Amino acid sequence: MRVFHRGKGAGRSKGAAAPLLSILLLLFLSACATQRYQGPISGLSANAQITQTSALGKVIERLDLTPYSGRKIFLDVVTLTERYTERSPEEAFIHSWLAEKLAEQGVRIVSSPAEADLRLTARARAIGVDRIRRDFPLIYYAEITRALADFHFVLYDLKEERLLAAFDRVGRASLRESFWFYMIGPFRTVK
Repeated sequence: MRVFHRGKGAGRSKGAAAPLLSILLLLFLSACATQRYQGPISGLSANAQITQTSALGKVIERLDLTPYSGRKIFLDVVTLTERYTERSPEEAFIHSWLAEKLAEQGVRIVSSPAEADLRLTARARAIGVDRIRRDFPLIYYAEITRALADFHFVLYDLKEERLLAAFDRVGRASLRESFWFYMIGPFRTVK
């Protein structure tokens, strides 16, 4: 009579699967989709910058001052950011973008109100981002960054000392990054 026993090959295949399964499980559980923001030294996150400039771009693209082409305009930008010099970095960025748009429309930008025919004041009532995180542990993670740029524009005639126009422009943008199983992604959508 022959004794039935397991061969060495069967024992090895079962033993070899366990370390492979452990490594795959360790890789799966060690993945992380959390984005980190380091604070004021590192500045705004890239997602915040993308959405803010997209929202601001929507405000500026709808700005039409072609009826004032050839006129000299003093451009004044006011936001709620802290100032350490004459202009905050945000105000300088918005000012340069507005100046480029106005130059495309034939308006001449001057550096002082004394040289100007008109004064355009751009007041940012709100320009910022909100972040929303959605998480279904081990399966799905999403981070949505929404930006709002809400501006009030006022155009003055400096020679005749009168108000020519006052109007509002609002721009919204959002960016969504999604991850499946914390490893597959990011899938990015910008609106």
